[in-house]
Amino acid sequence: MYMPNDIIIPEPVCLIIAGYDPSGGGGVLADLRAARACGVRAVAAVTAVTAQNTFEIARCTPVAADLLHDQLDLLAREFSIGAVKVGMLGNAVLAGVIAEFLDRLPAQVPVVLDPVLAATAGMNLFEPDEINGLTALFSRCTLITPNLPELARLTGLPVDDSPSTRETAALSLLAAGAHAVLVKGGHADGAFVVDDLFATGSRTSFEHPRLELPKIRGTGCFLSTAIACGLLCKRPLPDAITTARAFLLDRLGAAWFPAGRNGLLPDSMD
Repeated sequence: MYMPNDIIIPEPVCLIIAGYDPSGGGGVLADLRAARACGVRAVAAVTAVTAQNTFEIARCTPVAADLLHDQLDLLAREFSIGAVKVGMLGNAVLAGVIAEFLDRLPAQVPVVLDPVLAATAGMNLFEPDEINGLTALFSRCTLITPNLPELARLTGLPVDDSPSTRETAALSLLAAGAHAVLVKGGHADGAFVVDDLFATGSRTSFEHPRLELPKIRGTGCFLSTAIACGLLCKRPLPDAITTARAFLLDRLGAAWFPAGRNGLLPDSMD
């Protein structure tokens, strides 16, 4: 429904900008489910449409730049945006559209970027030669949440289990304009999963025992959306991360695993 420019729904919402996964294991469907679980209203703009199920991905097609622009413009005209979560970007052109949109939002609106660069099944979701096109987003992001492979791709630096390689790569993102980087350690080995938050002049580590669970899609979507929802609710960044991690671990501990499925949590658990 068209709304005039001077009519804004006052309830702050979390704006999700991400790809569409028809299986619901990741992307906007998983993000919307996570926001609902956090008790936050969310709206979504789609950057790309995939053909996939919970086992494999066959195609990924970014939307046209003007379509993404119009989605974002119309949502911003109706809703009071209190936080933004950005997931799969599609390509560098769409990243530029998103960066321009974020620049039009009030500076105090927090933005969490979960840089989804490849599908779990292995397909590239952002071309390697376009990675430099992401830097326009960094200065507008309150937090970037790469896993170890994503951190390596974003920076072009070697990243392994050692704390020093994580720190060097994270500091390069800070130097490129990011305000804070949460390096997720789930891809590392060891009995504990360690996530490291880097900001200018500080490093904070969060850890938990590694859970013996099947591979589950959507954990990064859930975590980054939950952090964005915490920031929308005015929690300080470390507290938002702590709360989101605890919420995710609680959900994983109660996770439902029907035979052959690998998505995170059914709607009935929300």
